[in-house]
Amino acid sequence: MITFARDNKLWKLTAPAAGRADSEKVEAIVNGLLNAKTDKTADLTNNLANHGLDNPTVKVTLKS
Repeated sequence: MITFARDNKLWKLTAPAAGRADSEKVEAIVNGLLNAKTDKTADLTNNLANHGLDNPTVKVTLKS
């Protein structure tokens, strides 16, 4: 798992080790996720495999 945290306007890598992050790129990823379109009519709870979501290669968790 890779974890980033924002300190004021700068993003920092916090795990697996502390370090610098390209704030513009991390911000672009976060904005892309937050601005993604949703399909409120889709019911994927019982059909994850039908949509290729049963074994994802990437998992994203956003916390505020």
